[in-house]
Amino acid sequence: MSRKFFVGGNWKMNGTKSEIDGIVAFLKSGPLDANVEVVVGVPSIYLTYAKSILPNNVSIAGQNTYKVAKGAFTGEISPAMLLDNGIPWVILGHSERRNVFGETDELVAEKVAHALEAGLKVIACIGEKLEEREAGKTEEVVFRQTKAIADKIKSWDNVVVAYEPVWAIGTGKTATPQQAQEVHEKLRDWFSKNINQTVAETVRIIYGGSVTAGNAKDLAKEKDIDGFLVGGASLKPDFVQIVNAKHSSTNPLIITVSGIELLATLLIPPSFAFAQAMSDKHLNVLGSQIAKSELCCNSPNPKYLADPRTIKLDRFKTIILMQQNQIKSMPYSIDEK
Repeated sequence: MSRKFFVGGNWKMNGTKSEIDGIVAFLKSGPLDANVEVVVGVPSIYLTYAKSILPNNVSIAGQNTYKVAKGAFTGEISPAMLLDNGIPWVILGHSERRNVFGETDELVAEKVAHALEAGLKVIACIGEKLEEREAGKTEEVVFRQTKAIADKIKSWDNVVVAYEPVWAIGTGKTATPQQAQEVHEKLRDWFSKNINQTVAETVRIIYGGSVTAGNAKDLAKEKDIDGFLVGGASLKPDFVQIVNAKHSSTNPLIITVSGIELLATLLIPPSFAFAQAMSDKHLNVLGSQIAKSELCCNSPNPKYLADPRTIKLDRFKTIILMQQNQIKSMPYSIDEK
């Protein structure tokens, strides 16, 4: 059963309005794969500001809510408050909430249950610490954390499970694709045996733990990894590449210039990480480059193509190619459709 790929960006306790403007700029430039659901977790004080400027293809999440609707709980916010401000998602049970702030499995489960009952969608985080992995307790820990949530909720329809090995968060260490897949597969088997087969086939289980543009593609190839929860990398333009980790279309790019739809056959040499088509508004187009150009000498095999996409540019000017830290520009040419 097909599960829509999901990429969450957890900004944690980072960002100023100016920095958020910069993040939003690269999210708008993208382009972001239309087949991926993208959600960013924003510090509560900036939720409404970020929501007001984020592109329509990026949703927004709070990073925490409490287990009741209101009351004498200084410093907390409730699901009702997020919903009142048009925030549809929340991240709960993150390892930093569990291990820095002492949230127990029971409390996390109560928070997840109340958030779902209130009408929020939840990114529910689970994961083992280094000493637990080294002691061979990974399955025991993640199954226990998942069961605590399962015992409190009625439906998994609005839950995305984020498996985050604590030892790989912010450390630069990443579970290999095979290690991550093994845990995801066992979690899916747990759902099949303890909930039901439908939930096992439909619930999205995403991976978090030092996900970068460099490792995202290999992780995304694993059959039970349905996306990522990204920390520090979500603050950087590389986040766009992580969102597009499953991107493998073979269709040409459709560009609308001054209202006239033209077909550009764009080819990227394999050595280039990505290409950007720049307008005066600095709109980036991830794609391939022109068959008529000098690049044909470098890439005779036209297999690196962008997805079908209509982009309106007032003045389409130059293709910018980036390879590592080297930037090359060249004139564009466009064939009429």
